[in-house]
Amino acid sequence: MTEFRRTAGVRWGAAPRVVRVRLEGAPGATVLTVDDRPVADDSAAAVNRLADRRVRTVELSLANAGYHADPESRRLLLDAEVWDDLDTPRSPRTALGLVVEALAVRRAQGLEPFAIVSGDEAGDLTRRVVVQFAALRSPELGEWVSAAVPFPEVF
Repeated sequence: MTEFRRTAGVRWGAAPRVVRVRLEGAPGATVLTVDDRPVADDSAAAVNRLADRRVRTVELSLANAGYHADPESRRLLLDAEVWDDLDTPRSPRTALGLVVEALAVRRAQGLEPFAIVSGDEAGDLTRRVVVQFAALRSPELGEWVSAAVPFPEVF
């Protein structure tokens, strides 16, 4: 956990081994951030940050709404934000879209994927919705994410 604390406040120019993706704010007024910078300011820079070959782990801290999952079935909810990210994958607005786009970039560059750690202790849910989102983008990408991306449980 100390490595997570050390990366807070790192400038965009230096790629840490761990990158934090968070959904912050009150319901209805949330902001998606990467290392405390709003993604809406420059989603391409946020994707590049995660896709950097030096990044080994992405920590997600999203609360329930950020996972876009049905609370009962725990499957991906195909809401308007998810559809927007599927339609325009290069300009993601959701954490799922951001993470999957960065993984697609790494795959296209022949790089290993980063591990995805849920800071919300939702490892199984995280794996499920990320794989489902990736499979909707492309069946091949979904298979690669399912087989290659580590989703370690951290307590």
